[in-house]
Formats: sequence, C-alpha cells, structure tokens
Amino acid sequence: MPGALGPKAIGSLAALAEQSGYQSFWFNCVAPDADPAALLDAALANTKTVDVGVGVIPLHGYPPETLAASLHGGRADDPRVVLGLGSGGGPRGSLARVSDGIARLRGALPRARIAVGAKRPRMVALAAEAADALLFSMLTPDEAQVVARQLHAAGGRVASAYTYHRVALDPGARDRVHGEMVSHGAWPKGAEAPTGRDLLGTVLSSRSDVHSLLAADFAAYPGEWLPVLRPLPSQPSEVDEWRDLFGLLAPAAR
Repeated sequence: MPGALGPKAIGSLAALAEQSGYQSFWFNCVAPDADPAALLDAALANTKTVDVGVGVIPLHGYPPETLAASLHGGRADDPRVVLGLGSGGGPRGSLARVSDGIARLRGALPRARIAVGAKRPRMVALAAEAADALLFSMLTPDEAQVVARQLHAAGGRVASAYTYHRVALDPGARDRVHGEMVSHGAWPKGAEAPTGRDLLGTVLSSRSDVHSLLAADFAAYPGEWLPVLRPLPSQPSEVDEWRDLFGLLAPAAR
C-alpha cells in the first residue's frame, strides 16, 4: 500500500494484515511524501509476528547515508523487516548507489533483511551476492523465467525473491491495472490494454473465485517466488476500501 497514507493508516492496516493471516505487510516510500522510519515504526509497533516489507526505497530520493542515519536507533533493526532498496535514478551510477545502500543499511540495521529491486542482469548479480532477497515488479511470466535463470546462475547469498502482483476489483478494474502499468512505464501511454497474463495483474470481475484466479496467474511465475499482492482500490486515499480489499484477498478466506 502507499506510504503516503501516513503512519496512522500504515499501523492500523499492518495490524489488520496480521489478524487476517497474511505472511507479510508491505508499503512503498516515495520521496518526499513518506518517512520510512516513521512508517516502519508504526507498522512494527502495531504487530507482533507479520513480516514488514518496504518496497522499494528509491535511493536517489533517500540518500543511503541519510536513510541509514534516520533508521538507526528506531524499531527497524528487526528480523521481521524486509527493507527494499532501488537505485531510483537513471542507469548511470545505479550499481554503485545500490551497493552503497546495502552496505550502509546493513551496518545500521544488522538484524533486518535487505532486498533489492532488480531486473537487469548486473543488478540481479549484485543483489544475489550482497542482499538477502530480491523484489520484482511488472515482469511478464517469460521475463520472470529469464530473471530466475539469471538469479540461479549468479548464486550468492540471496535467500528469497518477492514479486509484486497487481489486483483490482470491478468496476473499472482493467483500466486501473493498465493505468498502473502505464504510469510506471511498463506499457506505452495510449496503447490498448493487453489481455490475459500480459496485463501483469489480476482483474476480478466479482467477489467469487478470487483465490483460484490469483493462483492461476501466480502459476505462470517461478514457483519459489513469493507473491506480494498490490491491490488497486478505486479510491486509494480511503482506508475503508483498503480494509475491504484486505478482507477479500486474505489468506484466511481461502
């Protein structure tokens, strides 16, 4: 969910995620609208067992030295935390920026897990060598299989891989999923929305068979990857709609 909703909403929904049987609860951070330290503190203070993931913090907006200093001394040094890092800028200097971020955050938060948002082979190799996990987004099933082979070939210490999966409930679900792809550059603006798995998300036409539809889409991706559901509400600022979607998609409801 968007970190821009603020610590109070993040803390409340993290608690709901734990109560609903989710294995993890994730939020994003987009500078300057979100404070990673305050959001992590809120999520961790309101939960006891669920993993808390941040995906991903763009290091061009949160310089590694400043980010490490802001998180040091708070609740974030916790084995439940999966701290996602990404370059956030252009290709120039991205590997060095992420490498510096991994080193500084590992020094500041030795008990937390560091994940890297990666897709290109060199970033995948860096993450496999230095991070604890990888976080993927907007990969087609074919692209995911290619990256999985890259990850396997790279070896290294990385223990897990997560993939964001967009999901929206009608009315307007397909347009919201497609709009998300366009806004992140995965599809060209003005292009007709793809169909099937090429849409890179699950469109729910009703509240029936939700988990079977999700499972069918997950099956196209590497079996060892862990899906992170990214609901796309019609009103992203409305916490009640988030609560409703959490309940609809909850593992306990399967």
